Amino acid sequence: MNIKSYLIFIAAFFSFISADANEDNDTTFIYFKDGKVVAFPNEYVVSQQNLDGFYVISLYDDVSFQYDEESIDHIDNSRPLDMPYMKTFKINNKYNHHVYFDVDGNIDEERIVTLTVPTIGKYLKPSFTLSENGIAYVNGQQQISKETKLKFDGDVVYTVANPLYSIWNGSKMVPYGLDYTIRIGWPAYEADDVPRIDIYTDTGDLPQDKVTYINSYIVFDGKGILPSMEDSVLIRGRGNSSWNAHNPYDKNPYRLKFANKVKPFGLKKGKSWVLLANKQTGSMTTNAIGMKIAELVGTAYPNHIIPVELYINGGYRGSYNFTEKIGFSGNSIDLDDETEATLLEMDTRKDAHYFWAKPDNFPVNIKEPDFDDAAVVTTLTKAYIRDHFNNWCGKLSRREPISEDVDIDNLARFLFVNDIIRNTEVDYAKSCFLYRENKTSKYIFGPVWDFDWGFGYVTNKRYFMDKAEDALFAPITTETTLRAKNFMYCARYDNDVSELYKDIMRSFVTDTLELYDFIDDYLNYIKPSIVHNATKWKDKTDYDLLTQNAKQWLTKRIHYVQTEIEGYLEEDEYTMGDVNNDGIVTIYDVMLVINHIVGVKLLASPEILRADYNNDSVVSITDLMYLVNQMVGETE
Repeated sequence: MNIKSYLIFIAAFFSFISADANEDNDTTFIYFKDGKVVAFPNEYVVSQQNLDGFYVISLYDDVSFQYDEESIDHIDNSRPLDMPYMKTFKINNKYNHHVYFDVDGNIDEERIVTLTVPTIGKYLKPSFTLSENGIAYVNGQQQISKETKLKFDGDVVYTVANPLYSIWNGSKMVPYGLDYTIRIGWPAYEADDVPRIDIYTDTGDLPQDKVTYINSYIVFDGKGILPSMEDSVLIRGRGNSSWNAHNPYDKNPYRLKFANKVKPFGLKKGKSWVLLANKQTGSMTTNAIGMKIAELVGTAYPNHIIPVELYINGGYRGSYNFTEKIGFSGNSIDLDDETEATLLEMDTRKDAHYFWAKPDNFPVNIKEPDFDDAAVVTTLTKAYIRDHFNNWCGKLSRREPISEDVDIDNLARFLFVNDIIRNTEVDYAKSCFLYRENKTSKYIFGPVWDFDWGFGYVTNKRYFMDKAEDALFAPITTETTLRAKNFMYCARYDNDVSELYKDIMRSFVTDTLELYDFIDDYLNYIKPSIVHNATKWKDKTDYDLLTQNAKQWLTKRIHYVQTEIEGYLEEDEYTMGDVNNDGIVTIYDVMLVINHIVGVKLLASPEILRADYNNDSVVSITDLMYLVNQMVGETE
């Protein structure tokens, strides 16, 4: 044994048997000249020796590693001095739509990061900063700030490591670094009730119509979950079929308008807001589910849905949803310059300023610019807006490319959300918004709005009971009042949209677990409000049963839409175990297979059979074990 080999061996030997104040004194560290460090906890080490110019470390289970001694700088039991560390950790609203405002984490001396996140939905994309050379890992998987989503249901441990540092964990080498325990408090999950809104009108009465604003005072009580505030406000009625013009004391929806921009419940600043009544039987969760799907799919500016208990002049009015009013504003469609901007709404209910879309002949309302407001500065005319819109509508009808006029990715996402919830409003069309930022920009479809006639309601006025496996987009074959049906059919089956549909579906399937968790969590959150609402408005719906029906209906609907996407399944283009066809085998594939085995069939037969490892035409526990082993193997 030469002197270098001897010194390496002696260093390794003493690192194995010695102990000092270093927290890693029971670990052998091998430092290499190229900066790499490998570590072996001594509890796994059987022997260390130098053989023919190689340093060999033998572990239990007949595992051993050997390294060229010329590549080794030294061996000892002290961890590297330049360990990367976590500098900041936060939940940023920009990357987590369901979190209404930014939440900063506190990192203590024990590397425990604590946050309080006042929302429903435990899947988050954290934003974090690390010191130089630091990379974050969870269970050996690299985490990307502002991109990687995790479920924070309990403590989650982040390891911040130099990518050159690794350690044996008893079965494989994993990143070696400092562990940070992320501990999130969820006050909404512990709450006894939802937030409350009190409105006191100067007249002492409820709004009587959809025109006359009443001076009022409003109190937002966040119930210790969300920020509270008080302010003056104007209130009037709103809505179409949901507004009862014959009875202002019905459970009617309302429009709120503040003199200045405000941030109720911590939302983004805006003057105009809405109180949705959830008036239809069984509709207490549909708006929240629809907007969650819009959020997951990535549509333009999806609204927030905050359940509230509403009181007006001291009298209980029921369980409502507080949300943004769609328009050009910081709390909705946020634009830097509105002088050339257009907001349109396809709707059978014609406003003061509207035109007929050609050639399909349905009305389109000009919502912005407001030509009746003398203070509005715009370079546009009604004729220009009409002609420009109809120009690309003609292209669409002739099945010509429209990508120069319309943001195709956004259009595909808009249509996909309406498809998944089977929102028949779009066939009329009703409540279909799209906007254009200036004269050179493309039309962007959204925000999505109005789910009253979705989720199978059209058949028998019951949600989540029917039409899960029927087409939404279909060509017109006879005379019909569904004026926009042909427009929507041509848009859905535009070649570019059809191609994007495939990618959107693949991504959405991985989000279904988050969606189903949200549906359960949201119901549990609003249950006290549902019970209270029933005492006034006699909604006798069994919402526990409806929630189960919702998940079953959505499962069938997702399956149906999936199988309807042309070319989605290419039998010669998949990896075994990749049941969601996103190109890799991950924990999402495992969860989809688990759901299939227990009866929640989220995938069609061709996809799920990608997990039929033993080729018996049945996906079972045996196949699941093969899949888990494959996934673990690929992450090594």
